[in-house]
Amino acid sequence: MDKSQLTGKKHHKGRIAALIIVAAAVAAGGFFAWKHFHPEEQAMDEAVPVTESVIRTDIEDIYTATGTVISADEEAVNTSSEGATYPIEEVMVKVGDTVQPGDVLYTLDMTELENDISLQQQQVAIQSQQDAIDRNAAGRAVANAQADSGQQYYDATRNLQRAAEDTNKAIIDQVKTQQDLNKFIVAETKAQTDYDAALAKQSAAEQQYQELQAKVNEAQQASTDAAHQETNTTINDAATEPAKPVEPAEPVKPTDQTAPDYAQQMDSYDKAVQAYNDAYNHYVNEELPEYERQKAAFDEYNNKLRAAKQNTEAKAYALTQAQSDLTNYDATKKAADTAVDEAKAALDKAQSDRKAAEEALKTNQASVDSDVRALEDQGSNVNKGNRSVLESEAAARDSVAKAQLANKSSTLEIQDKIRRAQQKLENGVVTAETAGTVTAVNITPGQVYSGSNAVVINNLESMKVTADIDEGHIADLHVGMPVRVKTDSTGETELVGTVSYTALTPVGSGIDVPSSDSDSKPQPVAASTGSSSSTKAKYRVTIDLNENSDRLRIGMTARIDFIIDSEKNCLAVPTSCITTDPDGTSFVTLMQQPDQAAMEGNTEGNATGMTEEIPEEGGTASTDIAAEEGAASEPADAAVEGGTESILTGMDGVQVMVETGIADDYYTQITGGNLKEGDQILAPSDDMGSMDGDTDMLEGIYG
Repeated sequence: MDKSQLTGKKHHKGRIAALIIVAAAVAAGGFFAWKHFHPEEQAMDEAVPVTESVIRTDIEDIYTATGTVISADEEAVNTSSEGATYPIEEVMVKVGDTVQPGDVLYTLDMTELENDISLQQQQVAIQSQQDAIDRNAAGRAVANAQADSGQQYYDATRNLQRAAEDTNKAIIDQVKTQQDLNKFIVAETKAQTDYDAALAKQSAAEQQYQELQAKVNEAQQASTDAAHQETNTTINDAATEPAKPVEPAEPVKPTDQTAPDYAQQMDSYDKAVQAYNDAYNHYVNEELPEYERQKAAFDEYNNKLRAAKQNTEAKAYALTQAQSDLTNYDATKKAADTAVDEAKAALDKAQSDRKAAEEALKTNQASVDSDVRALEDQGSNVNKGNRSVLESEAAARDSVAKAQLANKSSTLEIQDKIRRAQQKLENGVVTAETAGTVTAVNITPGQVYSGSNAVVINNLESMKVTADIDEGHIADLHVGMPVRVKTDSTGETELVGTVSYTALTPVGSGIDVPSSDSDSKPQPVAASTGSSSSTKAKYRVTIDLNENSDRLRIGMTARIDFIIDSEKNCLAVPTSCITTDPDGTSFVTLMQQPDQAAMEGNTEGNATGMTEEIPEEGGTASTDIAAEEGAASEPADAAVEGGTESILTGMDGVQVMVETGIADDYYTQITGGNLKEGDQILAPSDDMGSMDGDTDMLEGIYG
């Protein structure tokens, strides 16, 4: 691969090589002097590490292949006249001519074809006249068959209609009988319901009558008992109302003290007062309580007698009321009995009507069945007759159709010959379908040409590139992938394009080939049948160029860079500085000052030495070592572009785990890990070489 195409790596290797040669020449003399005067330090200097800087750069993952420049549009004219056996009459173009769509390229001599078309058109006219005669005769035959069919259909339909009318009348009578039966069934159901209701009312009336009779009996007994109780009360408690005792009168006190008998009056008064008091006490304590006792007994008697009389009267009234209720309800009971008798009579009549209707329905059903069978027989006879006449009519139609088809087939054959001949006649003038430049003319006037490339037109204003990619890389390429193209003709100018097509089958399989690329591909061969082959398969890829170059020509060899992936301004380290352990984990050795490494607690893989970073742009750096008298300086000077390489002293190396991304031929992208731009990492020990010989030492220092 051309390393100049790897844009992810800075284009400075040539400059580095020149600087290294100069530095090597200077260092060589110093090295031999140093080796002469410092033999005991040789082993230590072999271990002086070389580092690389962590940088930011652009990286591209590129696959490079070789392809061919082809035209974006190519037309082989005239594909519609391929295989034609007519001579070329005139060629209108030559190689190098520019044509537009519709421009005439060449013409054919079609005289013989025109004569054939005229003869065939006359045959069509004759065939058309014969068809008209046959159609008239066929029309008459079909008309006769249709007339016979119509008469047969009329007679059969008339007889069938009469049978259908008879059957329909029987069915109507049957339906009416069924409707009458339904009415009788409804009437019977109603009569049964009315009868059941009358029975229920009769039962209720009888129960009510019995209850009223029981009430009369109960009232009669109660009235008798009340009369007996009243009689017993009168006999047992007969009494006369007691007379109320008279309260004694209080004596009048004398008032005339001047009366001569006043004293006597007062004496009589005192005696009268004493007698009054005694009489009053007797009245209050004896006569009045006795009266009240007798009066209470008399009142109780009167109350009992009054209650007995009232009870007797009430029971007598209840008896009278119960007897009246019983007498009044007797009419209701008789009415219920009469209703039951009437409902039973109605039910009996409804049942009789229903049975009579059922018998009539059976009789009518037998008549309907007979009429239906007769109608079916008549219909079968009609169908047989109709099929017979229809078959005759169909046979006549088929005969006509066959004759018409035969005539039409003959006409179509001639018309197809005319159509094909006219198509060929139209192809007698061959025109360009696309614009472009004539790149091949394979015909001459008078020649009978039957090839597929009579005139070839290519669009030289639009080019594209094809390449056959081996099976190991075709899966990495896809439509839309950016591409850079170079040719010997365009020199260092890069043409930019994109992948427009990737084949799914290998070259030579005969399938999956874009039509526009067909002429640039190898001839198809039979597809593989499963046998093994030592040759790797190749797959066709097509690239559309974004812009054309007037230096491109069809068939030129192109160098193609497929940009599989790219990253801009990404953190990167030389791929050789990355170490990967068996489980897939990647590490780099980060160079740090001893105190910094100690603080991080990780001193594995320390590398020690004395270093000074080489300045950028080819500057030099040297480490002065105390030399014995006459000793030359140590050849530690190195010139490296960009300050990416250093020889370190007094620093420790720390293993740092990193995550990687894409890579080019030199750098690998760092996507994760404790690294930053400018960090120094240890380069591979192989780059240092050995001190066993002068050449190995220089190779170890300068790579």
